Amino acid sequence: MEHVHTQTDALAALYEEMHQKTKTGMWVMLAAFLALSNTLEKPVYAMIVPLLYFGYDMLLQRKRFALVAEYTSKDSARRLYQVHVLIGILQYGALAGLIVWAADRPNTSFLLGLIIIVIPFYWICRKTLEFISRKIDPTYITEKEIHKAR
Repeated sequence: MEHVHTQTDALAALYEEMHQKTKTGMWVMLAAFLALSNTLEKPVYAMIVPLLYFGYDMLLQRKRFALVAEYTSKDSARRLYQVHVLIGILQYGALAGLIVWAADRPNTSFLLGLIIIVIPFYWICRKTLEFISRKIDPTYITEKEIHKAR
């Protein structure tokens, strides 16, 4: 029990730091994406911004799973990281597909696609990620659980 409590405290501190970085990075990415998509001749080129953010987020995830490896096996941490990267690629692919599809359509098409397809897909990915992560590591703690404990 002490082991799980120590892991929760360490992960909670890391999550707080990462949450702040992610929140700031997300707003910067969104602002850059909107600015580029409105100024470039082909708004599809603005997709590089979410791709750069995805790379940045993967670096943060690597840091997180380095900490997880201290409390579980390195193999479990590596597999957890790989699952997180795969889910991230699927999520980015859904967003990129929507951007490409909506490039020559009215803005409402993008908004509807976001609400009807991408957001539910992200939710399904998140639940799948939690399910698979718990199978790999039974002591896996979600961000939601850490915030609930605080």
